[in-house]
Amino acid sequence: MGIRYPSNSNGLITSVGFSGVNPGDSRAMAQAVVDDINGRGGIAGRRIAPLYFPFDVTASVAPGGGDGEQQKACAAFTEDNKVFAVVSPIVSGDVLQACLAKRGVVFVDDNWNYFTTDMSAANYWDPAYPNPLRSVPALVDRLVANGFLTKNAKIGAVYQDLPSRQMLVDQALRPALVRHGLKLDSTVAWTASRADALAGGVVKFRAAGVTHVFVLDPGGLETFGWMTAAESQGYHPKYALDTRNYPFLQQGQSPANQLINACGIGWVPAADVGLRPNAELSPAERRCLAVVAKAGQNMGDATNVRVAFAYCDTLEFLKAAAGDGRAGLSLTSIKVGGEGLADRYAPTGTFSARFGPRRHDGASAARDLVFDGPCRCFRYTGPVFSIG
Repeated sequence: MGIRYPSNSNGLITSVGFSGVNPGDSRAMAQAVVDDINGRGGIAGRRIAPLYFPFDVTASVAPGGGDGEQQKACAAFTEDNKVFAVVSPIVSGDVLQACLAKRGVVFVDDNWNYFTTDMSAANYWDPAYPNPLRSVPALVDRLVANGFLTKNAKIGAVYQDLPSRQMLVDQALRPALVRHGLKLDSTVAWTASRADALAGGVVKFRAAGVTHVFVLDPGGLETFGWMTAAESQGYHPKYALDTRNYPFLQQGQSPANQLINACGIGWVPAADVGLRPNAELSPAERRCLAVVAKAGQNMGDATNVRVAFAYCDTLEFLKAAAGDGRAGLSLTSIKVGGEGLADRYAPTGTFSARFGPRRHDGASAARDLVFDGPCRCFRYTGPVFSIG
């Protein structure tokens, strides 16, 4: 089995100017989970033989380490070696997804990125993250219901100029706003080659009178970059955020004045609000933390917890979908087994999951999320609700 893990996380932290972030040892976390599953009979009665492959998170601003990193990973898993499945704890991209699909390799990914819907039809699974064509309309619906978005709001969207982001704007955000009698008043589609694009976007939004901003970001770095640029110009709109913006990261890194009045929804607590009391964790989550802590990893750090949960989630999903192995291990058997789980799979790191035919993105519930000024932190409000 192929297992991706991020390398040079410290280099990324240094390059973007983060402080107080501990990336931990992702490979050691993965190995702890592999050892635990092997100790419980493996997957379909077979022991996991891990083939680790790193990707340099500083190689490109593109998801998953850039196209070159993704091509190298696919070659390592399908040409240099022949793996049955690949798991990943972090953003991937269309290049890796398409390459593994072409080779018939099962890909289970806790993918923060805006993956495209056609990638989830056969080999691709994402237990802890919803398809953004579900989550973005759910975000808009809740923001209207909570009074955050009103008829007087002038709405802008910031996103990297990529096909998947433009699709999201056109097929999810705009229609969701229109259903509530709202519209997208302005957009900033920035490119990696334009270092001044975000600063220029702030000027554009201020001139247009934009009061509410969606940052369509697959992991928090773009949100941090935009908010830093906005703060330098004294621009303080109200932000609509969700788990993909990594709210917990923002509360420790982005200017606090930018976060005042931020509101949204979240489905991965470790990314939304950080560490939770043990009593709020599911049995699967408590087991995961205990397993990884025994390997010497710091489970008192929210960033490490998020990665640990991702490895537990991807590997436990594969074990559940494979079942007893009587149907063998193949792309087809995992497809049938995974879709057959319906809502019986207990995810690690998110509230609930549901699977079915052409439903390979599992996360099915979220909570309202707000920035609390006095504590300078994000917190949940209200109960868990369905996001489809």
